[in-house]
Amino acid sequence: MSDQINREEQVPVKRKSVLSSTASRVILSAVIILFAVLAVKGIAFAKHIHKFADGPGAFIIDRIAETLDLSSDQKAKVEKIKDQIKEKMESKKSVRENKMEEFADEFRKDNIDRNKLLELGQKKEQEMKEMKEFMLDKIIEFHSILTPEQRNKAVDEMKNMKEKFGKMHDRQGRPGDDRGGFRDRKD
Repeated sequence: MSDQINREEQVPVKRKSVLSSTASRVILSAVIILFAVLAVKGIAFAKHIHKFADGPGAFIIDRIAETLDLSSDQKAKVEKIKDQIKEKMESKKSVRENKMEEFADEFRKDNIDRNKLLELGQKKEQEMKEMKEFMLDKIIEFHSILTPEQRNKAVDEMKNMKEKFGKMHDRQGRPGDDRGGFRDRKD
């Protein structure tokens, strides 16, 4: 009887390899393709995020400038504008963080000081006004660099960007869209 058990143990069992079936190969191929597509999309997304890190103004100017046939002199001037915007954004970073800390400290208290909140709000409004004026100056500077044909093309690109952003915004169902958001509707 032990001979019979030993013989059964010695008989090799034939198993199908996981990769030998056609269905398994198709599934594996699909997974590899999906991974590759996601990797490429991720890299493209990361490039856009990096561009946006310089601030929304620099991102928009860069995006518009990409579609224009700029001369080397124009490109240098656009880069200077983007650098100035980036520098301004970086200089305001610590101020933004400090404001958030001030608000957090106030919110932690047992009783919030209404006047302190108003003061923080006024500081924020003043900084926003300052940034708005700075960005208007940079837009005027960007405008002065372009030829009339480039300005027309820039306007077309701005409309394109608005349309794309609007479609993305609608898909996400954010507040303010036609699905019951917070903004007043114009019926």
